[in-house]
Amino acid sequence: CCSTNLEPIRQNTAHGLEQESNRAAANSPTLRQLLGTLKLVNDGYSVKFYKKNKNLKFDDVVEVDGILLNHNVVVINEVKNSPSLKNVAKCANRGLLFECLLRKIAATPDDYRTEPKAVRDELVKWMTDAQSPAVELMMSGYYFSTVAQKECRARSIHPFAM
Repeated sequence: CCSTNLEPIRQNTAHGLEQESNRAAANSPTLRQLLGTLKLVNDGYSVKFYKKNKNLKFDDVVEVDGILLNHNVVVINEVKNSPSLKNVAKCANRGLLFECLLRKIAATPDDYRTEPKAVRDELVKWMTDAQSPAVELMMSGYYFSTVAQKECRARSIHPFAM
């Protein structure tokens, strides 16, 4: 009985951390210098992606903790309270998945949907308008060990310690 009562609290805490991290990243002078001014997608909340199956229903593909973008780059942010080396490895793989997903969404937008719905159209527009679209990865966290930050850099992931 008690564990089900805690679930909404855990979800709210996770969403709060995601939004706080994404907003901090959007306002970071360091990231601005590296990538340019970034705009939050979905006000810094996570985004879920779905693909249409042969039964014309939608299957889960991936959930991204945060998306930021400007005219040249889209940044996906994976948020963990205390990022581990395993989290860093997963983030690198998610980056490849997300790049592929963006191309497929741009090519056949009706086969995909997002929650919230407007994000799909925003990303399709970005893919169409971007001068040379690039995907960057970022991992954020409060308790970010130097070892995990070093591994992020080795995998071309921007570590963002809050």
